[in-house]
Amino acid sequence: MLEVIIKAFFCGFVASIPVGPTGIFVMQRSLTKGSRGGIVAGAGSAFADTIYAAFALSALTIVQTFVSDNSRIINLVGGTIVLLMGLWMTCRNPFRKTKPTGNLPASPKDLLNSLLLALTNPGAIVAMFGVLSIFRVESTTLPSFILTLLFIFAGALTYWSVISFFFSKLRGHVKVRTLVWINRVMGTIVALLGIGLILSGLTNNSISL
Repeated sequence: MLEVIIKAFFCGFVASIPVGPTGIFVMQRSLTKGSRGGIVAGAGSAFADTIYAAFALSALTIVQTFVSDNSRIINLVGGTIVLLMGLWMTCRNPFRKTKPTGNLPASPKDLLNSLLLALTNPGAIVAMFGVLSIFRVESTTLPSFILTLLFIFAGALTYWSVISFFFSKLRGHVKVRTLVWINRVMGTIVALLGIGLILSGLTNNSISL
């Protein structure tokens, strides 16, 4: 049982490492709202990873086939959502009512936005499948299945907590104007990732973010 817990924790942690739209969003929220806002946003990604893990553990072959057969529509829909989110991040100024060291309140919207970004990112699905395969994680009973999902979530949330803490400390050493430009750059990167997904869907080529 201890081996299952350790493997599940590292699966959640490692699967969160690739930098994609969700990662950039969590970093932006950490700069905007401090570590609490970043952790709330990171929880959305952790929930998404847990959902992927549940599908993968229960029906890995079926889920992989579905993703492969519907990759085009997944890229088009996911890319559109990521693009809109990036434009929204770029155009707004979340720092207008706060000082560099001040904290804006975390919002449930941060969790929902992060969850939506993660669920529409094909790369996140592929990453979870790959990590589960590498660590050879299996759950043959309901208790071990639930325990595995809990520690996958814990591992992912731990990763995002570390990232949120780091970027929240960074914001105290730069001016608000600099933070605004960092926010715009991050939003632009997210928008470009969305465009990449859309182009991938239009050309029917696979892409991982």
